[in-house]
Amino acid sequence: MGDTGHSSRDAGEAAFQWIRLTGFEREEPCRRRERKDIRKVRALKHFYKNCFIPALEQTVFQENRYYQHHQEQLIELFLSSFRQLCNRLYVRQQEGRIGAISIIEYSLQPSPSTVELFGYRVVAYGEQGYEDTEPYTENYNTAWLYQFVPELMTNLNEQRKAYKGKILGGDVENMMRGELVLFHQFAAQLIRSAIPRAISEPQYAALAKTESFNIRLGREGKGRKTIYIKHDFFDFGG
Repeated sequence: MGDTGHSSRDAGEAAFQWIRLTGFEREEPCRRRERKDIRKVRALKHFYKNCFIPALEQTVFQENRYYQHHQEQLIELFLSSFRQLCNRLYVRQQEGRIGAISIIEYSLQPSPSTVELFGYRVVAYGEQGYEDTEPYTENYNTAWLYQFVPELMTNLNEQRKAYKGKILGGDVENMMRGELVLFHQFAAQLIRSAIPRAISEPQYAALAKTESFNIRLGREGKGRKTIYIKHDFFDFGG
């Protein structure tokens, strides 16, 4: 994550997406409205390049530094949550409320909250896999991922005032949501690092699991990728 070139490429792609979303290519019957929209697009592009990207890169740098300094502590927190997850699933198995576990899936979930823009949902599926109509669901606490985001949003909302109403608070929030992948990479790396220790926990061993049991990780709306299938680990780029 120290590679700012990668974040810059992602940011550039998001910038083009934003130009499309703001209606640059949309036909407007009213020329006055058309001129207004073009001014909006130009303002968004200028704000994105000169305000949003520098502030975002600083926030990602802060997050990377925090992650590097606290990685072991964060892994321990993940392992604690994983043990609790396994315990809850074990109780449900003993009560006959869920069968052998086939999939445990961690997925990034956008949030409507402007304070916590994203979180992670954990879903455990029974023997039917994705056909399971009543999988077990809980949240994985990733508050550490967005601890620097409120300061970033405050800074950006202050800077947007210089654009005299052309940049709205919702514009800033949507720009931020478009960059969630940058933060997801920290959680993905953490979970991949923790899984070898997680599957050695006695709480995990006590669970009834299918022969095809696997652990998956990804983002909502994207193809989740398998990182573990019974004794086999898989690596992927995010």
